[in-house]
Amino acid sequence: MSDLPNLYIPGAMKSGTSSLWKYLDTHPDIFMSEIKEPSFWIDDKKYPDLESYRMLFRNGSNHLYRGDASAMYMAFDTFAERIKIHTPDAKLICILRNPIDRVWSHYWFLRGRGFARMPFKETFLESVNATPDFSQLSITDKGQYYYSFGLYGRSLSRIYDKFDRANILILETNQLKNFPLETVNACFRFLNLSELKEIAEENLNPTILLSDPDAYYKRLNFMYGNNPFKSLLKNIIPKSFGQKFRKGISDTLYAAMTTKQAYPAMTVEERNWLASYYRDDVALLKQVTGMSFPEWQDFI
Repeated sequence: MSDLPNLYIPGAMKSGTSSLWKYLDTHPDIFMSEIKEPSFWIDDKKYPDLESYRMLFRNGSNHLYRGDASAMYMAFDTFAERIKIHTPDAKLICILRNPIDRVWSHYWFLRGRGFARMPFKETFLESVNATPDFSQLSITDKGQYYYSFGLYGRSLSRIYDKFDRANILILETNQLKNFPLETVNACFRFLNLSELKEIAEENLNPTILLSDPDAYYKRLNFMYGNNPFKSLLKNIIPKSFGQKFRKGISDTLYAAMTTKQAYPAMTVEERNWLASYYRDDVALLKQVTGMSFPEWQDFI
């Protein structure tokens, strides 16, 4: 049995992919990679070759399914083509959120950590004409593809062009949020696996606002950016230790600054403005999938 993945959660970002990844991993016949977001099929830096990527799934060789949950896959042109070559019989489970709510959550996810610095409208407009390029991706304003990550119709058209409909399952975020057991069991039926009687509900990777986003951003930028102190330590401390040390510091800072404050709600005017950018693509999405997405009232 191959130890490459034959199951993908390719998106959409900020739509519930982390919770879905965790839910699917509870099934005894599914092995989801312990590292979420390997992003191998769109990024050639983290895992330099197929063998290093394959190692992520070496403990899942005896499972019926080995899964890769990388929420940015959908938005990149080459994803479907590449996995079709290497994993032609793969199953894909895509979870979609109203693109208006998705992009707002995406922005505040980064703004709440100090990474998004510009006002929302200015940030969004800068992303409208940008073509996703992983080599240019960053967590700052200019390195985010806010608009493109919500173009589900365009993204899924490429996937349906490469894969049979029987290999693709489309979920809606509110299904998973409101009816987690029923939704996860629908995934298991799609995969021809036994259903579960119960699951522990998950809410992973929520959009959090920190008490001092600017301070958090500056400290992380110091640790991960280019500076003389980092260059000096690089020659003294082993790379693996340095990575664990930085992650420990950032996790501690994040925990200390986490608040229960909700991010701001959109105004009606902002929703209508965003809807004008996504209306044509949602129409394409409905055509491509044959689904109506009735909960997306902005597009009825």
